[in-house]
Amino acid sequence: MIKKFLMLGIVATASMCFAQESSKADISINFNGLFPSHAEGNGLAQKASSSAGVLASLRYSPARFATLEFNYAHAQDTQYFTVAGLQSSVHTGVHEVTGAYVLNLTWRPARLQPFVLLGAGIMQFSPTSAGTFVSGTQSQTKPAVLWGAGVNYDLSRHFALRLQYRGLFYAGPDFNVASLKTDKWQPMSQPSFGIVYRF
Repeated sequence: MIKKFLMLGIVATASMCFAQESSKADISINFNGLFPSHAEGNGLAQKASSSAGVLASLRYSPARFATLEFNYAHAQDTQYFTVAGLQSSVHTGVHEVTGAYVLNLTWRPARLQPFVLLGAGIMQFSPTSAGTFVSGTQSQTKPAVLWGAGVNYDLSRHFALRLQYRGLFYAGPDFNVASLKTDKWQPMSQPSFGIVYRF
């Protein structure tokens, strides 16, 4: 499923970019931190470790204040499940595929371009053998809501720096193991910093 969402997002965004003679698009590579909160449900406490990851974003601006964004991010973390004082862990590859509407704000000086964003997508949690001490875990895809705000700082006509805060609200993974099910949504903070190339 993650590959289908990736291909759909890339094709749709690329089609919009090349539909214009003068493309108003940019691509960015960002380093982000992942700071999840804990959740409790069904007598079970769930908490993921903090980690670092990479975020790639493609943006297209059909209008001055409106931008469409497609994101893919990857990181690794460890999901901890605690019940009756006993803890289990699942080491996981985390994949994010999201789309967002970005509202560009005017600012002075002109080099600064603030923005806010709102979107949705999916997160895929893929358990790995190393660091996993729960049997029967399977890869699982969960829905997610995305919001955030940030600023671009222009270095030149084609290059800029991007500093942003992203928040994700997602359904917690249980890896299709009944004893790991909390039935709760969890917030995650994702500050990020990266470089932007406009083309």
